[in-house]
Amino acid sequence: MKESAWAFHGLSCVKLAQGEKEQAGDCILQGMAFKRKELSYLKEGFRILLLAEKYEELSRFYRKLDKEEQEDSRLKLGYVEALHGLKQDKKALDLLESKGGLVPDDIREGEDSLGNIWMELYRSVYKKEGKLPYKFNFHAN
Repeated sequence: MKESAWAFHGLSCVKLAQGEKEQAGDCILQGMAFKRKELSYLKEGFRILLLAEKYEELSRFYRKLDKEEQEDSRLKLGYVEALHGLKQDKKALDLLESKGGLVPDDIREGEDSLGNIWMELYRSVYKKEGKLPYKFNFHAN
């Protein structure tokens, strides 16, 4: 099989389904090297790295991105989640709340990921429950 970004993506998905998180992360990182400047592929790669619990690798990849790429809201949210996975919750919460609050451009009503991560980070940092700020609440009623 010829090496390509999408071949590595497919292989990473198979490895995830088989419970082989280490290999899944390695495969998607190889694919991300092929599509280094394709934002949609990077977002998908970050999603897979989070599912594979490859927090250090995601964090390292994010820090190597250009400043403009680091400002992409979905990539930044992935980085926040990786920091949380690395137990760097204060840094993650600060980043989530910076510049008026991180809200991904493509977030939809009913998506709880932003609210959930804020609640987890707040609880970890302040050792108490917090009231979810409106800007992070996309829960469908």
